[in-house]
Amino acid sequence: HPWVAGTAGVFTREFWEIANRRLNDGGLFAQWLNLFRMNETTLRAVLKSFFEVFPEGFVLSSERSLILVGSNGTIILDEPRAREVLARPAMSARLGPHGVKNANDLLWYYALSRDEALTLAGDSPGNLDRNILSEVELARLTRDPKGADDPEAILRAASRMDPTHLLEENTPERLAQFADYLIAQECAGMRGPHSN
Repeated sequence: HPWVAGTAGVFTREFWEIANRRLNDGGLFAQWLNLFRMNETTLRAVLKSFFEVFPEGFVLSSERSLILVGSNGTIILDEPRAREVLARPAMSARLGPHGVKNANDLLWYYALSRDEALTLAGDSPGNLDRNILSEVELARLTRDPKGADDPEAILRAASRMDPTHLLEENTPERLAQFADYLIAQECAGMRGPHSN
């Protein structure tokens, strides 16, 4: 957790710079971040540091948690490869309970683009080894913030929820197919990561 002394350091710009230097060309780095016991100051600082390091990326959201995804290259969802990987028994067992069986199911958890994350971060100083805002700010929280300070509300307000930049085939037909998927999910009463 980013408020715990000793682990807070893996949520800093300097840690992510090390990770980015060790990525293969086009490699991906993903890191979990809690939304519970989180405040706006820390969320903005962490997003700023992460996405200033990685020139490409996006944020996934589920069950009061985020997955920050960064890369040193363009990120495109290879749908045939996603099908192949998601069909593996180990992956199916791991992601099936979360409703992830195909590429559209992955996109269902999309929350923010890199640009949206940096806009949300604004003028935050970032989360750095020399300030570790996450450790200082979150250690003194006694309750989860509510209302305008609720990190989930802040994310919903910042997001256009438009993952189409990740699609290899960004044609009107593919976009319509994804829109139909989203409508079907809503009609089926699926509660996604962005439901109120």
